[in-house]
Amino acid sequence: MFRSLTIALSIFFLSSAFAEAASINMPKSASQGEVVKILITDPNNEEYRIQFSPVGWPQNKKIILISAVNLGGGKQMALIPIAPDEVTGLALITIFAASSGNTHAIEIKKANFQVAKGVTFVGDPKGKLKEKFDDEKNELKRIFALSTPERFWKEDLKFVAPLKDMAVTSPFGQIRHKFSRKDGKWDANHFGADLHADVWTHVYAAEKGIVRLATKFLAEGKIIIIDHGYGLFSLYFHLSRLQVHDGDFVKKGDMIALSGQTGASIGPHLHFEIRLNGVAVSPWNFMQEPPMFKQKAASPPFWKKRGAK
Repeated sequence: MFRSLTIALSIFFLSSAFAEAASINMPKSASQGEVVKILITDPNNEEYRIQFSPVGWPQNKKIILISAVNLGGGKQMALIPIAPDEVTGLALITIFAASSGNTHAIEIKKANFQVAKGVTFVGDPKGKLKEKFDDEKNELKRIFALSTPERFWKEDLKFVAPLKDMAVTSPFGQIRHKFSRKDGKWDANHFGADLHADVWTHVYAAEKGIVRLATKFLAEGKIIIIDHGYGLFSLYFHLSRLQVHDGDFVKKGDMIALSGQTGASIGPHLHFEIRLNGVAVSPWNFMQEPPMFKQKAASPPFWKKRGAK
């Protein structure tokens, strides 16, 4: 019996030593629209699971449960998306493996999103049109539920810009006032960033990955979705011409489309969006935020130019 007790105590202390050997690096706060980056260093290379419990849990049931991505060399990374409309306050992140588990508090801060002017009227589709809208929404849900067990992104999470000249016309997270006869009034965040792009401007893949969708939708127009692995996707809307097909593998910086004004678009531009585990996050987590677009002043008529008579 003494021998069994000794073995049991040895296993306990050995497991404790393993747990102590693992180090976890994560921020203490994050703002709406950000990506929480958790770094785990464990020489024993245990498999880790991470659960994000939002503010108001368990009444707020928007739990996110993911596996850490093995980077090699005893390092692992987990990416937690904070939605632009995430409830602010103290949330919980639980990190656990077979031999250990810890819960950390993280403060979710309110982002200073721009508020759009005016009200956008949203129609209430019926019949076959509604069926098509519903089918398209379900297709997006199906894609966002994928978690391809292959990492096409680098540890530094640096993507390339989808356009050579980047300028924002409508920012990520912008709060838009909407109205429909069926649902009345509500506010909604802009889930992507609208970028200035004339028709037929070259659009580039932000990171390498697999094309999961290259088609035409009612609202999004001609659309491309690229799967970068482990629940990370980039989206490109309102395109005029698609240069790739479903299932194609693209490299970072490949030309994938030409921009346009298809779908529910009031002018030519590129809607660029990043989704992580189905949640829209700011594209500027992955690249430098570009400036707002400034409309160039029109040239004065020739008779008003200096020196003209």
